[in-house]
Amino acid sequence: MAVRSGHDDDRPFVGRHRELEALIHEPGDGRSARTVVVAGEAGLGKTRLVDRAIDASGVSCVVRGFAVPRSTPIPLELVWSALGPDAGADGEITHRGLAERLRNRADGPSWFVFEDVHWADADSLDVIERLISAAPLDSMVVVTHRPIGRRADDPVAAFLQRISRRPHVGHLRLEPLGRGDVQSYLVASGRRADIAAIDALVQRTGGNALLVTELLAAVDDAGDLANDLPWTLSESLRPEIDRLPEDDRRVVEAVAVLGSDVPFEKLLAGVGYVESDLEHCLVRLVGDGVLVESSADSFSFRHDLVREAVAEGLFARQHRRVHAAVHDALVAAGSDDDVALVSHAAAAGRTEAAADAARAAARRAFDEGRSQQALAFAEQALDVHEDDLELLEIAVTAGWMTGQERCALEHLDHWSSLTSGDPSRHAAVLHHFVRLTWEISDCDRSDRYADELERTVNLLDDGVARAQGLADLAQHHMLVGRQAEAIDVAERAIEVAERVGPPAASALLQARAERASATIGSSGGDARTAAVAELLTIADEAEQSDQLIIASRALFNTPFQHPSVDARRHVDRLRRIGDRAGMWIVAEDAHRFATLSVAMLDGDREVFDNLVEAAGPGDAKVRLTGAMAAIDDGDVERARALAADLPVRARSARYTAAWKDGVEAIADLVSGAGPDRFDTWVRELPHGHLADDAALTLTSSLLHLLVGTGVDDAMGTLYGRVAVDRSYEPMFHGIRAELRGDAATADRHYADAIEHGMCRGVFQMSELWMARSRTAGRLDGDVDAPMAEAAAVVANWPGARRDKLIGGSTPGPASAETVSGVLTRREREVAALVQRGLTNGGIAEELYISTKTASVHVSNILSKLQMSSRAEIAAWAASGGLSADAA
Repeated sequence: MAVRSGHDDDRPFVGRHRELEALIHEPGDGRSARTVVVAGEAGLGKTRLVDRAIDASGVSCVVRGFAVPRSTPIPLELVWSALGPDAGADGEITHRGLAERLRNRADGPSWFVFEDVHWADADSLDVIERLISAAPLDSMVVVTHRPIGRRADDPVAAFLQRISRRPHVGHLRLEPLGRGDVQSYLVASGRRADIAAIDALVQRTGGNALLVTELLAAVDDAGDLANDLPWTLSESLRPEIDRLPEDDRRVVEAVAVLGSDVPFEKLLAGVGYVESDLEHCLVRLVGDGVLVESSADSFSFRHDLVREAVAEGLFARQHRRVHAAVHDALVAAGSDDDVALVSHAAAAGRTEAAADAARAAARRAFDEGRSQQALAFAEQALDVHEDDLELLEIAVTAGWMTGQERCALEHLDHWSSLTSGDPSRHAAVLHHFVRLTWEISDCDRSDRYADELERTVNLLDDGVARAQGLADLAQHHMLVGRQAEAIDVAERAIEVAERVGPPAASALLQARAERASATIGSSGGDARTAAVAELLTIADEAEQSDQLIIASRALFNTPFQHPSVDARRHVDRLRRIGDRAGMWIVAEDAHRFATLSVAMLDGDREVFDNLVEAAGPGDAKVRLTGAMAAIDDGDVERARALAADLPVRARSARYTAAWKDGVEAIADLVSGAGPDRFDTWVRELPHGHLADDAALTLTSSLLHLLVGTGVDDAMGTLYGRVAVDRSYEPMFHGIRAELRGDAATADRHYADAIEHGMCRGVFQMSELWMARSRTAGRLDGDVDAPMAEAAAVVANWPGARRDKLIGGSTPGPASAETVSGVLTRREREVAALVQRGLTNGGIAEELYISTKTASVHVSNILSKLQMSSRAEIAAWAASGGLSADAA
């Protein structure tokens, strides 16, 4: 036999016709490109399926990239493989810029194919995700991967989870060929398809399509398939490899050892030939179908499973010899290829050399913002240099920056054990404990570490360590909402840093950032405006001095809804700096919600909906804001679905179970279930800045649905326990005053919030104008002008809120007085069942009518009550509307 080449048109295509049809005809939603995720173990035919689908689709433009297995990822390697060697480095080399360059490769209907993403680097995955959101509507995006068990916070696992959760994304899972498929394969191959042959192939291949192909090729046409099949792929390949001339065999074995897509120069070093001799060998091997030229001047086997089988047949010393030769060549050439130096040294058994190279590479990667790669290098180096404090710090910081907190905490435990006797070093360790435990929502533990940090800092003399420790402590106070303490500790840190001078410049910048951030959360008016300007100044200074983590934090803490901030430019800058810093949690998580917030600032419902649809369970803030919008539209089932998949404790401490419970409570309320669940939620809500902020955001954005539905006392309790010095205090003061019946005070605060506050999003700004209309009605003022302003806010926001405002009525529960006597007896029965939460089908069963008739009754009720959703009917009924109507 020959090791089969990439030309496999002669191989039967069986057992995949259903998947082929699904892939070709995957429907789109008209708002984004079609996307399909193809999963399957090695050798099941993912690539071949995609090839057939491309041929059948008739598209002429295919943009294709392949990930390769590496112990240490190369940033953007998969993207560059798709762009091709002629892409060059001109243009914007940012994730957004590269996604745009991929998009621009489309020429008419196109397919974007990214294969084996289980080996992909985090940067490439981000670019692909951006492309999925912005690919041409007439294109198809296909992602293939092997299902491999990974930590939940692993970038590949997170990526697959996010795109798998997107609406209108197709999913194909390839399974091994069944007995019938194997029989069809034998028949199509012209082989005898008796029961014994089928049993032998199924037993020895497990239905793996590639193994079936190779094992059949190992037995000639006259062979006995039941008895002559070798047991393994390696055994079927080995005799053919052994029959090659020695020079050719060494080349094949070197390709097997060095991996997929082996460059000519690396292969030359691995075999030790002169260039012309290697060229002659490759010409023969490619011509015979043993190898393929996978890209310009690079060579590989047809399938990685074949390469693995050949490699498994070699002795360990043969592997080491090839890698050692390549490593020697790299060192002699003065190569700066960190990945190659580390991987070849390790594979050659040169453990110390590999660890030393990984240590140097970890520092370079970290300094250049390649956090994911820095973590991988640091972990490799720590296998030897396990007590290296710099490596541990890199591993911990990079783990935090890429959202892998659990991994970071494992390294932090060891780092802590090495610094317990040195207060200055231990203070840095404690800061990471404080921050990481806060990130995973273990706030009690975070507070305990903060107390220990404070005790440790008090042991230090004035110096860099003391200034930094105080700045870190100020950050913790700011994060948990103790703004006064944060400002006080930050000012102490600033005093120490200024006395120390330039060595404490980083601590000084951070302390200033914490002070300004806390001031924004505790002040209004000119003080807040000055603090916003200070944060932007700090971001500029930090960026200029390459303190990119501080620059990222300063930008993240700047409220871009403040009137003095250009929101769109600010969010773009936040992403750009986050990318440069390697701050995955800023460049990814924060940017997604920031983009959603800009859509709310602009009142752009289309952008908002697209972002919500693309959000995975980890995007707590995005999904919950989407749930809020669904409630506003009366689609409580959609709201519950968005909240249902959220973890009990989201990754950010700011978004805990309080959000999820709040969605359920408000959904029940507007569905007519009564106020009990809402009252319980408010009563059991954890007392604390973060939980309260979550509840206040949710309720203030849906104020018109809540006021007057029997939960005024609960809302009064909620808003009454919040400290007055909040970033959004004018609105909150107004709500408090309205709840206690003080219309004049409420109107004054609402007006202040509109003019000077930061409630600039479409929900809260329209709520403010609607609230002013309510207070104007109680004060005999002009109710129409505020309603017109509210309508202008939601002009580009389709849904129940806009429909009502444009119609000239205030959204929310209708009063019994305005609809008295307009419903028929049957309509009142239907309204009562809507209040109970029944669907049209449920109403039909209850009243012994058809579902269509129930639907007509609901439509008539909506029309008569001038409502736009079932939720409004339920809220009206719960507030006594049915009793008044019946009277």
